[in-house]
Amino acid sequence: MSTRGAIALPTPESGWWGRYHHTDSYPAGLGRELYRLYHHTFERDHTAMAQTLIADHPAGWSCLLYLGDDASGPFTRADFDLSGFVGASSPIRGHYPACYCHGQRNEPAQRLTCRCPRDQNGCGPIDIEWAYVLTAEGMWVITSHTADHHRPVHRFVDRVIWEEAEPDWRRMEQDVRTGALPAGDDVASPSRQASSD
Repeated sequence: MSTRGAIALPTPESGWWGRYHHTDSYPAGLGRELYRLYHHTFERDHTAMAQTLIADHPAGWSCLLYLGDDASGPFTRADFDLSGFVGASSPIRGHYPACYCHGQRNEPAQRLTCRCPRDQNGCGPIDIEWAYVLTAEGMWVITSHTADHHRPVHRFVDRVIWEEAEPDWRRMEQDVRTGALPAGDDVASPSRQASSD
């Protein structure tokens, strides 16, 4: 079963907007890959990274994790020029970024918008289990969280700073499983810092 995610940008009021990512969107998968893409593929240029991952591929992604035989990844800038969806039987499946806008799929734009915590009824894209909100300083790691039998809302898990050591992605996942979310853990907490990024 796929772990659904989003690659996103902060909105001015609170929350985020972004594009869908279908497979392996947990921190040790997509989170780690976004950190690698920032440092290697996009050479520490978060604007170019957001342009490629969000603006240039409005239908979203099947998978951004490199699955080639050498498992060297991450994808290169040249690989992104060859982005597109291929079927499961294709010998190049996993060798290029798999988006839903190019290749064998040509789907319309899909914009995911999280309004947590302003919308007291929960968030629109509640099926998004993990979101990664890109900023100049780093990225916010956010998860879908249900408390007290209410509808799920997206909650802040951690802030990854680009220029600091790579975080322990598995610990983030463990913190969510054990309920060890930080205090003030709604998505508004990091949003208030967006103007400084």
